[in-house]
Amino acid sequence: MLNWQWKETLNAEMRQNTNTAVAFKEHTLRILDTVDQAMRRVENSIRDGQTDGREMIGIANETGMVPHILTQLSFVDARGIFRSSNLDPDGSRSKNVSLMDRDHIRVHLKPESTSLRPMKNGLFISTRPWWARSRACAPSSSRARSSPRTAAPLAWLWPH
Repeated sequence: MLNWQWKETLNAEMRQNTNTAVAFKEHTLRILDTVDQAMRRVENSIRDGQTDGREMIGIANETGMVPHILTQLSFVDARGIFRSSNLDPDGSRSKNVSLMDRDHIRVHLKPESTSLRPMKNGLFISTRPWWARSRACAPSSSRARSSPRTAAPLAWLWPH
């Protein structure tokens, strides 16, 4: 009897852990899909010549993930220079800083400089360095534009 109860308890734990893992996977995929769609919209806006700060703010807000999951949706030009984001619409606060030293930029704009590669669909997910104040590591994702080496929309996610 005790052996049967022990096996039942283990089986119940395994079912619970499996259900939790499946739910986590599905939730993660939904988040990544939503962020990827936002990056595709940024790409389309850039291609159509409609890129401005208000557009970035609108696209980021429409995800429903700002500010708790999606912390920043950005655009970086072909030279790796930060141009705009939902937090810095015209790039003036960041002084249009170069981001070419970041993995998620180099993988698209200067692939020969890194061994990292994006997925077949062009999406790349990396982790940012540990943030000094928060002591948290946050993933960032980027997508190359349709025409290679022209620019990269980016998204920074905040882990909860």
